[in-house]
Amino acid sequence: HYSGRNTDHHVCYELRGQETSVWCVVASLQMLLDFYRYNYSQSKIADQLDLGTLANPSGLPYARVGDVVTQLQVMSSSALTASMTTGPVFGDFVSELDQNRPLISFIPGHSRTVAGYTESRFVLLGWGGFRGLLVYDPWPPNAGVITRWENFDTQTYQYAYSAKVTTI
Repeated sequence: HYSGRNTDHHVCYELRGQETSVWCVVASLQMLLDFYRYNYSQSKIADQLDLGTLANPSGLPYARVGDVVTQLQVMSSSALTASMTTGPVFGDFVSELDQNRPLISFIPGHSRTVAGYTESRFVLLGWGGFRGLLVYDPWPPNAGVITRWENFDTQTYQYAYSAKVTTI
């Protein structure tokens, strides 16, 4: 198990539905932190990001997208080194996923995580083809959905956040 929640355990990675209509960033952080064995509630993560409460939630303003990196490091007591990529390309996702590191992906107005990819041979040979991402989307609230495979070439990716274990 990647967390203490036995009811929705998944062998490799766990989907978390956002607990409010605006906490997609919070749920995405929770999924990534769960993967690295940090068990935080969405209320605690929202508190860390100053995004209100369950009764009065707020979303993350675009001016504060860098806070995701900061909180990944703070909430792991600097055991994780986090980074943000602006305008990520498919290779950015492939590089992290090949090292068994899921990512948080921001698209316009929404945040989710990415835990896998696929690529047809035709792309590798330069003949077109398909490049897809395995997306763990926290929407709809309290449920979420896994999309297998989101077409990378038809989506706008604004930011990608990755984290790796800090070595001494």
